[in-house]
Amino acid sequence: MSKSELRRIKLMKLLMDENNYQPTKYFSEKLGVSARTIHEDVDLLNDILKDVDIVIKKVPRKGLMIEGITISNQNEVFGLVETELDIFNSVEQKQNELFSLLINKGSEYSLLELENVLGVSDSTIKKYCDILQKYLRKYAVQISYKKDYIVVSGNEDKIQNAYRNYLISLYKEYAIQFNRETFENFLQSYFNYQIIDITNLVFKMFSNRFSTYYMDQYYYSLYIHIATLITRCNVNKHISSEYSDKCVWNVNYYMFANELIEYISKKGNIQFNTSDIVFLTESLYALNVNIDITNAQKYDEKYEKVVTNVINEISTFLNVRLIDDIELYESLLNHIELMIYRLKNSIYIKNPLFEEIKNKYLLLYSLMCYAANHISRVYSVNLTGDEVSFLVIYFQISLEKNFGLTFRNVFLVLPRGLITAELIYVKIRKVIPKTDSVVRIFFDEFDSSKVTANDIVITTEETLYFPKQIKISKMLTDEDIDNILRNYYTDYRNDNSILLNDDNNWVNPELIFLRKDFNNKAECLDFFISQYRMNNLIKDKFGESIYNREKLGDTSFSVGVSIPHADPEQVRKTSISIMTLNKKIKWGINDVNIIILFAISDNDQRKSKKYITDLLEFIEIESNRIKLLKCNKSSEVMQLLVSGKQ
Repeated sequence: MSKSELRRIKLMKLLMDENNYQPTKYFSEKLGVSARTIHEDVDLLNDILKDVDIVIKKVPRKGLMIEGITISNQNEVFGLVETELDIFNSVEQKQNELFSLLINKGSEYSLLELENVLGVSDSTIKKYCDILQKYLRKYAVQISYKKDYIVVSGNEDKIQNAYRNYLISLYKEYAIQFNRETFENFLQSYFNYQIIDITNLVFKMFSNRFSTYYMDQYYYSLYIHIATLITRCNVNKHISSEYSDKCVWNVNYYMFANELIEYISKKGNIQFNTSDIVFLTESLYALNVNIDITNAQKYDEKYEKVVTNVINEISTFLNVRLIDDIELYESLLNHIELMIYRLKNSIYIKNPLFEEIKNKYLLLYSLMCYAANHISRVYSVNLTGDEVSFLVIYFQISLEKNFGLTFRNVFLVLPRGLITAELIYVKIRKVIPKTDSVVRIFFDEFDSSKVTANDIVITTEETLYFPKQIKISKMLTDEDIDNILRNYYTDYRNDNSILLNDDNNWVNPELIFLRKDFNNKAECLDFFISQYRMNNLIKDKFGESIYNREKLGDTSFSVGVSIPHADPEQVRKTSISIMTLNKKIKWGINDVNIIILFAISDNDQRKSKKYITDLLEFIEIESNRIKLLKCNKSSEVMQLLVSGKQ
């Protein structure tokens, strides 16, 4: 007997024991359910009792009372209720079984098949479908009829959520008290045994990765979710590619979801797509699953040294201190250990946010590619673009947490009612690197106490005084833009380096190629390689290392720039080459007309860091790219690189 059936029988007994009205609250407290559930049960009981002239009355401000019960008929009436509830329960079971059949098959079901399986008529099946449709409507899921066939249709994430929540509600009705035995008995009615076996293995294999709180409170909910996901993917029903990818920013959840999916794939020979993994990631997060990443493994000294090196590399590049961020350190320890395992075993995972991360954080992504060279050398693996982008997320989170929303805030302080305010903002946003945030604020709301020593203030107000500020006119002229750029890079970068100097003149004038005509990426790369070889700057496998890097991840960016690079071990003498094209060509998923090839030797890795950062920041600015494309001579490019830092 189900919990709901038992509750309705208890309610009937309570009503029969009372001679007067009792408030609904009285019954709800006795049975431990809501007043709404009591009213729903009363409606069902009244439907059963209507043919024997017995009614449960519901009177406002009085409550509930049963009428028509006598000493002579109470046993007969009670027997009728038990019988009808059994029948009702049987009908519910058939309805639930129908839903399960439709979900488990994944494709359309013929009415004839369903009649044979359920043992009911086609009209009864349609009645069950109508009842289910009322529930599914809120999920925008449809039970559709196609001639003599029935199929569930809608967005796959909605279908899975609907089925999961349906089963959770059923289990709450089914189980008087939760325990693993009753739960597994319940599951056998809604999933085939192979799915249950695989899901059991998942929870057994990864039990040490979850907190105790999770296991006690959310076990059955997550179990049903994973079993449903496996069931649907097993019949080739996958979450659509348009599914939200917001939870990828919590890398720990996403990586753990990848581990789960990888394990399931091997055990069940089931294929999953990236959106399926994102969907599981979101569920892990939504269900408050507390993943214990520190309990996964103990790390040896080698991993610790690698993580420390990568953090110090990025810190040096950006002139910040990140080594004190314990959360960053421990997260990278966990991530890199698993990443090395994946790469050594040729297990490649996709980051759904790869292109967004690469383009939004061009500077940080490019710097991470260089910092990752140390990992590649130590463990003899090649990091894919997806793996690099995951590392970028950890560092971006750390930078946001420790240094504000971005590397720095640029406060644009303007008077209220200035009609050119939006135009000023748009123009300034274009020339300030995306790594910095441009914050618009009215003059009368500006609080100078919130401005850090690293921030910049740009304003039209003559009365405003701030030690580090740039004055502009209300029309924002070209002179204003030049003034912003000059001051931005001279006064506020707080460094003594410039792009070009006598000691480190790494942009080789002989390797500057302007207004070239190539049809594709391969022609460009082959030309670069031949020029480097002609100048005796490289070793034998230089070209191979560039092509290998291109295979690991797209090196193009949405701003029309590509930044290929070679293995430092294959470079004899550091030389950076710049090329512009008359017409854009396809480079990965982007069209580009500026290519900057980094060939940095092992000996120059450390001292090149600030230089590389400067060059990347230079190319991030749209006005610099426009000027570069207009250059006709190598000398003009060299002069532009110098003036770009003045």
